[in-house]
Amino acid sequence: VGADGARSIVRESLMKENYDFEMDFGDIFNNFKAVHVQRPETLNHDGMSILPACLPKMTGICLPMPGGELVNISIGCTRNAFDELAPELKSEDVKVVADYMRKNFKAFELVDYEDFAQKWINNGRWNRTAQVHCNMYHSLGAKAVIMGDAAHATSPSIGMGMN
Repeated sequence: VGADGARSIVRESLMKENYDFEMDFGDIFNNFKAVHVQRPETLNHDGMSILPACLPKMTGICLPMPGGELVNISIGCTRNAFDELAPELKSEDVKVVADYMRKNFKAFELVDYEDFAQKWINNGRWNRTAQVHCNMYHSLGAKAVIMGDAAHATSPSIGMGMN
């Protein structure tokens, strides 16, 4: 069973063993960070929110988490704009990140800017986005099956589990 993500090693093995296996893998050329924070009262508990220009040179998406109390806020930029991002977004100082978000995040008011900043910093690395599309998800000959992002992934829902 290969449930090993968008950059699946199991899927690569299937491609080598099955000549009829076809896969498209596309890099969307974005860097992003995602944090789970308390849902602001102004957001619908079961609706997705697109966040265009939510920060200078950045866009985002806000997805409700199961139960409705938390939201996943993913904010990113194109890779060629990454070097131009405000240094505050790359800071390791909670106060610096929180103050920047308080001043510049225009989509909605966060419940706790310090909590957001701490999670933003703890997230550490910037993620990259991709898309995966396969023409099949199993091979009887190889006795293998791929699931989740290994089989089909489309940003921004990569890494959200098999939804």
